Amino acid sequence: MKGVRDWVFSQVLSNSLAASRPLSSSGSFFHQGPLDEESDQAHTSSLAAPPVPPDASYSSDVNQDPQSHPSLQQVSVEDHSQSQDHNADEKKMDPLAKIKDLQIKFLRLLQQIGHSQSNLLVTKVLYRLHLATLIQAGESDLTVDTLRSDRARGIAREQEAAGLPELDFSIRILVLGKTGVGKSATINSIFHETKTETDAFQPATDCIREFAGTVNGIKISFIDTPGLLPSSTRNMRRNRKIMLSVKKFIRKSPPDIVLYFERLDLINMGYSDFPLLKLMTEVFGTAIWFNTILVMTHSSSTVPEGPSGYPVSYESYVTQCSDLVQQYIHQAVSDSRLVNPVLQVENHPQCRKNFNGENILPNGQVWKSHFLLLCVCTKVLGDANALLDFRDGMKLGSFE
Repeated sequence: MKGVRDWVFSQVLSNSLAASRPLSSSGSFFHQGPLDEESDQAHTSSLAAPPVPPDASYSSDVNQDPQSHPSLQQVSVEDHSQSQDHNADEKKMDPLAKIKDLQIKFLRLLQQIGHSQSNLLVTKVLYRLHLATLIQAGESDLTVDTLRSDRARGIAREQEAAGLPELDFSIRILVLGKTGVGKSATINSIFHETKTETDAFQPATDCIREFAGTVNGIKISFIDTPGLLPSSTRNMRRNRKIMLSVKKFIRKSPPDIVLYFERLDLINMGYSDFPLLKLMTEVFGTAIWFNTILVMTHSSSTVPEGPSGYPVSYESYVTQCSDLVQQYIHQAVSDSRLVNPVLQVENHPQCRKNFNGENILPNGQVWKSHFLLLCVCTKVLGDANALLDFRDGMKLGSFE
Protein backbone atom coordinates (compact mmCIF):
# COMPACT_ATOMS: atom_id res chain seq x y z
CA MET A 1 0.00 0.00 0.00
CA LYS A 2 1.44 3.37 -0.94
CA GLY A 3 0.08 5.59 1.83
CA VAL A 4 3.20 6.00 3.99
CA ARG A 5 5.85 5.92 1.27
CA ASP A 6 4.14 8.32 -1.13
CA TRP A 7 3.24 10.68 1.69
CA VAL A 8 6.87 11.03 2.74
CA PHE A 9 7.96 11.49 -0.87
CA SER A 10 5.33 14.23 -1.32
CA GLN A 11 6.64 15.97 1.81
CA VAL A 12 10.22 15.89 0.53
CA LEU A 13 9.51 16.77 -3.08
CA SER A 14 7.12 19.60 -2.22
CA ASN A 15 7.99 22.89 -3.91
CA SER A 16 6.96 24.72 -0.76
CA LEU A 17 8.29 23.37 2.50
CA ALA A 18 5.90 25.71 4.26
CA ALA A 19 3.15 23.42 3.01
CA SER A 20 4.00 20.89 5.70
CA ARG A 21 3.47 23.39 8.53
CA PRO A 22 0.11 25.03 7.78
CA LEU A 23 -1.20 24.26 11.24
CA SER A 24 1.45 26.18 13.13
CA SER A 25 0.34 29.29 14.96
CA SER A 26 2.35 31.51 12.61
CA GLY A 27 0.81 30.22 9.41
CA SER A 28 -2.41 28.53 10.30
CA PHE A 29 -5.37 28.20 8.00
CA PHE A 30 -7.43 29.22 11.03
CA HIS A 31 -6.00 32.73 10.79
CA GLN A 32 -7.28 33.58 7.34
CA GLY A 33 -9.66 36.33 8.31
CA PRO A 34 -13.07 36.55 9.99
CA LEU A 35 -15.53 33.72 10.18
CA ASP A 36 -18.11 33.36 7.46
CA GLU A 37 -21.09 35.71 7.83
CA GLU A 38 -23.37 32.71 7.89
CA SER A 39 -21.94 31.67 11.26
CA ASP A 40 -24.10 32.99 14.00
CA GLN A 41 -22.51 33.54 17.37
CA ALA A 42 -25.27 31.90 19.35
CA HIS A 43 -25.07 28.75 17.24
CA THR A 44 -21.29 28.40 17.37
CA SER A 45 -21.31 28.88 21.10
CA SER A 46 -23.92 26.17 21.55
CA LEU A 47 -21.75 23.59 19.77
CA ALA A 48 -18.65 24.18 21.86
CA ALA A 49 -18.27 22.52 25.22
CA PRO A 50 -16.68 24.60 28.02
CA PRO A 51 -13.09 25.23 26.95
CA VAL A 52 -10.32 23.19 28.49
CA PRO A 53 -8.03 25.46 30.58
CA PRO A 54 -4.67 25.84 28.87
CA ASP A 55 -1.99 23.61 30.32
CA ALA A 56 1.63 24.66 30.16
CA SER A 57 2.60 21.09 29.37
CA TYR A 58 0.66 21.30 26.10
CA SER A 59 2.25 24.54 24.90
CA SER A 60 4.34 24.71 21.75
CA ASP A 61 7.74 23.07 21.95
CA VAL A 62 9.46 25.69 19.81
CA ASN A 63 8.53 28.95 21.52
CA GLN A 64 9.38 28.18 25.12
CA ASP A 65 12.20 29.79 27.04
CA PRO A 66 15.14 27.38 27.23
CA GLN A 67 15.13 27.46 31.02
CA SER A 68 11.65 25.90 31.01
CA HIS A 69 12.34 23.48 28.15
CA PRO A 70 14.39 20.47 29.30
CA SER A 71 15.69 19.58 25.83
CA LEU A 72 17.10 23.08 25.41
CA GLN A 73 19.14 22.81 28.62
CA GLN A 74 21.73 20.44 27.10
CA VAL A 75 25.35 21.46 27.45
CA SER A 76 27.08 21.45 24.04
CA VAL A 77 29.06 18.23 23.47
CA GLU A 78 31.62 20.16 21.37
CA ASP A 79 32.56 22.63 24.11
CA HIS A 80 32.06 21.58 27.72
CA SER A 81 33.90 24.69 28.89
CA GLN A 82 30.96 26.94 28.02
CA SER A 83 28.50 27.65 30.76
CA GLN A 84 25.04 26.07 30.64
CA ASP A 85 23.34 29.46 30.65
CA HIS A 86 25.38 30.69 27.70
CA ASN A 87 24.71 27.46 25.81
CA ALA A 88 20.96 27.73 26.44
CA ASP A 89 20.95 31.31 25.19
CA GLU A 90 22.92 30.26 22.12
CA LYS A 91 20.43 27.49 21.34
CA LYS A 92 17.58 29.92 21.76
CA MET A 93 19.00 31.97 18.91
CA ASP A 94 20.33 29.16 16.70
CA PRO A 95 17.69 27.24 14.68
CA LEU A 96 20.24 24.58 13.72
CA ALA A 97 20.87 23.74 17.39
CA LYS A 98 17.14 23.51 17.89
CA ILE A 99 16.86 21.15 14.92
CA LYS A 100 19.49 18.91 16.52
CA ASP A 101 17.55 18.95 19.78
CA LEU A 102 14.43 18.04 17.79
CA GLN A 103 16.30 15.19 16.10
CA ILE A 104 17.42 13.81 19.48
CA LYS A 105 13.87 14.14 20.79
CA PHE A 106 12.56 12.27 17.74
CA LEU A 107 15.05 9.43 18.26
CA ARG A 108 14.04 9.16 21.91
CA LEU A 109 10.35 9.11 20.99
CA LEU A 110 11.01 6.22 18.63
CA GLN A 111 12.41 4.24 21.55
CA GLN A 112 9.35 5.06 23.65
CA ILE A 113 6.83 3.92 21.06
CA GLY A 114 8.89 0.87 20.07
CA HIS A 115 9.77 1.67 16.45
CA SER A 116 13.10 0.96 14.82
CA GLN A 117 15.21 3.62 13.12
CA SER A 118 15.31 1.30 10.09
CA ASN A 119 11.57 1.78 9.55
CA LEU A 120 10.97 3.27 6.09
CA LEU A 121 8.98 6.22 7.38
CA VAL A 122 11.52 6.95 10.13
CA THR A 123 14.37 6.83 7.60
CA LYS A 124 12.64 9.37 5.37
CA VAL A 125 11.94 11.75 8.26
CA LEU A 126 15.55 11.58 9.49
CA TYR A 127 16.75 12.21 5.95
CA ARG A 128 14.45 15.21 5.76
CA LEU A 129 15.86 16.62 8.99
CA HIS A 130 19.46 16.06 7.86
CA LEU A 131 18.97 17.56 4.42
CA ALA A 132 17.03 20.55 5.74
CA THR A 133 19.84 21.27 8.18
CA LEU A 134 22.44 21.13 5.41
CA ILE A 135 20.43 23.50 3.26
CA GLN A 136 19.98 25.94 6.11
CA ALA A 137 23.67 25.81 7.06
CA GLY A 138 24.85 26.00 3.47
CA GLU A 139 26.97 22.88 3.86
CA SER A 140 27.65 20.43 1.02
CA ASP A 141 29.66 17.79 2.88
CA LEU A 142 27.28 14.93 3.71
CA THR A 143 30.03 13.29 5.78
CA VAL A 144 29.84 16.14 8.30
CA ASP A 145 26.13 15.65 8.77
CA THR A 146 26.53 11.87 9.01
CA LEU A 147 28.95 12.35 11.91
CA ARG A 148 26.51 14.68 13.61
CA SER A 149 23.67 12.21 13.06
CA ASP A 150 25.66 9.39 14.65
CA ARG A 151 26.40 11.63 17.60
CA ALA A 152 22.70 12.50 17.90
CA ARG A 153 21.83 8.79 18.03
CA GLY A 154 24.35 8.26 20.81
CA ILE A 155 23.03 11.21 22.82
CA ALA A 156 19.44 9.99 22.36
CA ARG A 157 20.34 6.53 23.68
CA GLU A 158 22.12 7.99 26.71
CA GLN A 159 19.33 10.44 27.52
CA GLU A 160 16.61 7.84 27.18
CA ALA A 161 18.51 5.36 29.33
CA ALA A 162 18.94 7.98 32.05
CA GLY A 163 15.46 9.43 31.58
CA LEU A 164 16.91 12.93 31.52
CA PRO A 165 16.02 15.48 30.47
CA GLU A 166 12.31 14.68 30.66
CA LEU A 167 10.75 14.76 27.20
CA ASP A 168 8.40 17.66 26.55
CA PHE A 169 6.43 16.59 23.49
CA SER A 170 2.71 16.98 22.87
CA ILE A 171 0.38 16.52 19.92
CA ARG A 172 -2.95 18.27 19.41
CA ILE A 173 -5.27 16.44 17.03
CA LEU A 174 -8.49 17.60 15.35
CA VAL A 175 -11.01 14.85 14.55
CA LEU A 176 -13.38 15.31 11.59
CA GLY A 177 -15.74 13.01 9.71
CA LYS A 178 -19.32 12.00 9.10
CA THR A 179 -21.54 10.80 11.90
CA GLY A 180 -21.25 7.12 12.79
CA VAL A 181 -17.75 6.56 11.39
CA GLY A 182 -16.13 5.79 14.75
CA LYS A 183 -14.41 9.04 15.73
CA SER A 184 -15.26 8.81 19.43
CA ALA A 185 -14.64 5.06 19.54
CA THR A 186 -11.15 5.58 18.13
CA ILE A 187 -10.34 8.20 20.77
CA ASN A 188 -11.41 5.75 23.47
CA SER A 189 -9.32 2.96 21.92
CA ILE A 190 -6.19 5.08 21.83
CA PHE A 191 -6.53 6.09 25.48
CA HIS A 192 -7.64 2.59 26.58
CA GLU A 193 -10.50 4.18 28.49
CA THR A 194 -13.89 5.80 27.89
CA LYS A 195 -13.13 9.45 27.28
CA THR A 196 -16.26 10.09 25.24
CA GLU A 197 -19.55 8.22 25.01
CA THR A 198 -20.38 6.19 21.90
CA ASP A 199 -23.72 5.04 20.46
CA ALA A 200 -24.18 2.61 17.59
CA PHE A 201 -27.64 3.94 16.74
CA GLN A 202 -27.33 7.72 16.89
CA PRO A 203 -24.64 10.44 16.87
CA ALA A 204 -22.74 10.33 20.15
CA THR A 205 -21.03 13.73 19.92
CA ASP A 206 -23.32 16.75 19.89
CA CYS A 207 -20.76 19.46 20.70
CA ILE A 208 -17.05 20.17 20.36
CA ARG A 209 -15.07 18.67 23.23
CA GLU A 210 -11.39 18.29 23.99
CA PHE A 211 -9.90 15.23 25.68
CA ALA A 212 -6.32 14.94 26.88
CA GLY A 213 -4.19 12.08 28.10
CA THR A 214 -0.81 10.37 27.82
CA VAL A 215 -0.03 7.46 25.53
CA ASN A 216 3.44 5.84 25.64
CA GLY A 217 4.78 8.94 27.37
CA ILE A 218 3.38 11.27 24.69
CA LYS A 219 0.86 13.94 25.68
CA ILE A 220 -2.07 13.78 23.23
CA SER A 221 -5.05 16.10 23.06
CA PHE A 222 -8.04 15.22 20.86
CA ILE A 223 -10.66 17.70 19.69
CA ASP A 224 -13.78 15.62 19.11
CA THR A 225 -16.39 17.24 16.87
CA PRO A 226 -20.05 16.61 15.94
CA GLY A 227 -20.49 14.24 13.03
CA LEU A 228 -21.02 15.71 9.59
CA LEU A 229 -23.95 14.57 7.46
CA PRO A 230 -23.70 12.93 4.02
CA SER A 231 -23.47 15.33 1.12
CA SER A 232 -26.82 16.80 0.10
CA THR A 233 -28.26 20.27 -0.43
CA ARG A 234 -30.23 20.02 2.82
CA ASN A 235 -27.22 18.96 4.87
CA MET A 236 -24.67 21.45 3.53
CA ARG A 237 -25.93 24.35 5.65
CA ARG A 238 -25.71 22.28 8.87
CA ASN A 239 -22.28 20.96 7.93
CA ARG A 240 -21.03 24.48 7.23
CA LYS A 241 -22.19 25.67 10.66
CA ILE A 242 -20.42 22.77 12.35
CA MET A 243 -17.20 23.52 10.47
CA LEU A 244 -17.38 27.22 11.31
CA SER A 245 -17.88 26.33 14.96
CA VAL A 246 -14.82 24.08 14.84
CA LYS A 247 -12.80 26.79 13.14
CA LYS A 248 -13.72 29.24 15.86
CA PHE A 249 -12.98 26.73 18.64
CA ILE A 250 -9.42 26.04 17.48
CA ARG A 251 -8.55 29.51 16.22
CA LYS A 252 -6.43 30.41 19.25
CA SER A 253 -4.68 27.05 19.51
CA PRO A 254 -4.53 25.28 16.14
CA PRO A 255 -4.02 21.50 15.99
CA ASP A 256 -0.87 19.83 14.76
CA ILE A 257 -2.69 17.04 12.92
CA VAL A 258 -6.14 16.45 11.43
CA LEU A 259 -7.73 12.98 11.33
CA TYR A 260 -10.40 12.64 8.64
CA PHE A 261 -12.53 9.52 9.14
CA GLU A 262 -14.24 7.21 6.65
CA ARG A 263 -15.67 3.71 7.11
CA LEU A 264 -13.71 1.25 5.00
CA ASP A 265 -16.66 -1.14 4.77
CA LEU A 266 -18.95 1.55 3.30
CA ILE A 267 -16.66 2.78 0.55
CA ASN A 268 -17.40 1.43 -2.93
CA MET A 269 -17.19 2.58 -6.50
CA GLY A 270 -20.40 4.56 -5.99
CA TYR A 271 -18.81 6.57 -3.19
CA SER A 272 -18.93 10.31 -3.74
CA ASP A 273 -18.29 12.81 -0.96
CA PHE A 274 -16.76 15.51 -3.12
CA PRO A 275 -19.27 18.21 -1.99
CA LEU A 276 -18.36 17.58 1.66
CA LEU A 277 -14.61 17.60 0.99
CA LYS A 278 -14.99 20.73 -1.11
CA LEU A 279 -16.89 22.44 1.69
CA MET A 280 -14.14 21.54 4.18
CA THR A 281 -11.59 23.08 1.82
CA GLU A 282 -13.64 26.26 1.45
CA VAL A 283 -14.14 26.71 5.19
CA PHE A 284 -10.68 25.74 6.49
CA GLY A 285 -8.58 26.45 3.41
CA THR A 286 -6.54 24.05 1.28
CA ALA A 287 -3.83 23.92 3.96
CA ILE A 288 -6.02 21.66 6.11
CA TRP A 289 -5.14 18.69 3.90
CA PHE A 290 -1.36 18.95 4.22
CA ASN A 291 -1.33 17.60 7.77
CA THR A 292 -4.34 15.32 7.41
CA ILE A 293 -4.26 11.56 7.97
CA LEU A 294 -7.06 9.51 6.36
CA VAL A 295 -8.48 7.13 8.95
CA MET A 296 -10.31 4.05 7.67
CA THR A 297 -12.39 2.48 10.45
CA HIS A 298 -14.02 -0.99 10.48
CA SER A 299 -10.84 -2.23 8.85
CA SER A 300 -11.28 -5.86 9.83
CA SER A 301 -14.55 -6.14 7.89
CA THR A 302 -14.95 -8.76 5.18
CA VAL A 303 -13.48 -7.73 1.84
CA PRO A 304 -16.18 -7.65 -0.88
CA GLU A 305 -15.93 -9.53 -4.15
CA GLY A 306 -14.20 -7.96 -7.10
CA PRO A 307 -15.73 -7.37 -10.58
CA SER A 308 -14.85 -10.94 -11.60
CA GLY A 309 -16.81 -12.39 -8.68
CA TYR A 310 -13.69 -13.43 -6.77
CA PRO A 311 -12.60 -11.72 -3.54
CA VAL A 312 -9.87 -9.13 -4.00
CA SER A 313 -6.89 -9.11 -1.66
CA TYR A 314 -7.18 -7.07 1.51
CA GLU A 315 -4.27 -4.81 0.51
CA SER A 316 -5.79 -4.18 -2.93
CA TYR A 317 -9.15 -3.31 -1.44
CA VAL A 318 -7.67 -0.82 1.06
CA THR A 319 -5.61 0.76 -1.72
CA GLN A 320 -8.65 1.11 -4.00
CA CYS A 321 -10.71 2.73 -1.25
CA SER A 322 -7.99 5.13 -0.11
CA ASP A 323 -7.20 6.07 -3.72
CA LEU A 324 -10.87 6.87 -4.30
CA VAL A 325 -11.02 9.24 -1.33
CA GLN A 326 -7.68 10.74 -2.31
CA GLN A 327 -8.96 11.52 -5.81
CA TYR A 328 -11.80 13.60 -4.37
CA ILE A 329 -9.35 15.45 -2.11
CA HIS A 330 -7.26 16.21 -5.20
CA GLN A 331 -10.33 17.68 -6.86
CA ALA A 332 -11.18 19.72 -3.77
CA VAL A 333 -7.70 21.28 -3.52
CA SER A 334 -7.00 21.28 -7.30
CA ASP A 335 -3.66 19.58 -6.73
CA SER A 336 -2.96 15.96 -7.63
CA ARG A 337 0.48 15.89 -5.97
CA LEU A 338 -0.86 15.69 -2.43
CA VAL A 339 -0.72 12.21 -0.89
CA ASN A 340 -2.22 11.72 2.57
CA PRO A 341 -1.05 8.87 4.81
CA VAL A 342 -3.70 6.21 5.50
CA LEU A 343 -4.37 4.69 8.91
CA GLN A 344 -6.50 1.55 9.17
CA VAL A 345 -8.43 1.29 12.45
CA GLU A 346 -10.51 -1.40 14.12
CA ASN A 347 -12.23 -0.67 17.45
CA HIS A 348 -14.38 -3.79 17.82
CA PRO A 349 -13.60 -5.53 21.14
CA GLN A 350 -13.62 -8.98 19.51
CA CYS A 351 -10.95 -8.09 16.97
CA ARG A 352 -7.84 -10.32 17.12
CA LYS A 353 -5.26 -8.89 19.54
CA ASN A 354 -1.53 -9.21 20.16
CA PHE A 355 0.12 -9.90 23.52
CA ASN A 356 -0.22 -6.21 24.49
CA GLY A 357 -3.97 -6.28 23.89
CA GLU A 358 -3.75 -4.15 20.72
CA ASN A 359 -6.05 -4.96 17.82
CA ILE A 360 -4.40 -6.65 14.84
CA LEU A 361 -5.69 -5.91 11.34
CA PRO A 362 -5.93 -8.52 8.56
CA ASN A 363 -2.61 -7.29 7.14
CA GLY A 364 -0.91 -7.96 10.48
CA GLN A 365 -0.60 -4.30 11.35
CA VAL A 366 -1.01 -3.12 14.94
CA TRP A 367 -2.81 0.11 14.20
CA LYS A 368 -2.25 2.02 17.47
CA SER A 369 1.53 1.77 17.14
CA HIS A 370 1.26 2.92 13.54
CA PHE A 371 -0.98 5.81 14.63
CA LEU A 372 1.64 7.02 17.11
CA LEU A 373 4.39 6.78 14.51
CA LEU A 374 2.44 8.75 11.91
CA CYS A 375 1.54 11.46 14.42
CA VAL A 376 5.07 11.80 15.79
CA CYS A 377 6.59 12.01 12.30
CA THR A 378 4.05 14.58 11.14
CA LYS A 379 4.55 16.76 14.21
CA VAL A 380 8.36 16.58 14.02
CA LEU A 381 8.41 17.59 10.35
CA GLY A 382 6.08 20.51 11.07
CA ASP A 383 8.21 21.66 14.01
CA ALA A 384 11.38 21.43 11.90
CA ASN A 385 9.95 23.54 9.11
CA ALA A 386 8.67 26.10 11.60
CA LEU A 387 12.12 26.34 13.23
CA LEU A 388 13.98 26.72 9.95
CA ASP A 389 11.35 29.05 8.48
CA PHE A 390 11.59 27.69 4.94
CA ARG A 391 10.26 29.85 2.14
CA ASP A 392 8.34 29.05 -1.03
CA GLY A 393 10.39 27.74 -3.92
CA MET A 394 13.04 25.87 -1.92
CA LYS A 395 13.42 22.28 -3.10
CA LEU A 396 15.03 19.39 -1.29
CA GLY A 397 15.26 17.14 -4.31
CA SER A 398 14.46 13.45 -4.57
CA PHE A 399 15.83 10.42 -2.76
CA GLU A 400 16.67 8.56 -5.94
